[in-house]
Amino acid sequence: MPRRRKTPPPTPSPTATPAPAPPAPSGATGGASQTSNYFNPSVSVIGNFLAVGGQNTVENLPSASLRESELGVQAVVDPYARADFFISFGEHDVSVEEGYLTLTVLPADLLVKLGRMRVSFGKVNTMHSTSCPGPTSRSRW
Repeated sequence: MPRRRKTPPPTPSPTATPAPAPPAPSGATGGASQTSNYFNPSVSVIGNFLAVGGQNTVENLPSASLRESELGVQAVVDPYARADFFISFGEHDVSVEEGYLTLTVLPADLLVKLGRMRVSFGKVNTMHSTSCPGPTSRSRW
């Protein structure tokens, strides 16, 4: 009887490495997409609250008072414009501090802002009245 020759075990062939997965869109990874904010404005409220403790014979101030509050509403109106409005509620009046529409896509890469806004001139003019140094508030506009 002829002797059988032992065949060597088959060698495994190299497997192909899988192709890397394509990157996920920015909105799917939890990052905020600008298009997800359409019809969903950003709203903020800021207040200037003053509380006084103890006795003061020079100036009689209430123990707690809300001097001013501000409502900010900002939204993307459409792919070509956004709106920003800041409304101030004071002790005696309600006024629009800033309200403007920004057109972002214009020929020659122009940007246009239409409305009422603070002028970017000087150091103090761009600051909110509660951020100004000193004990008294500056006159508005």
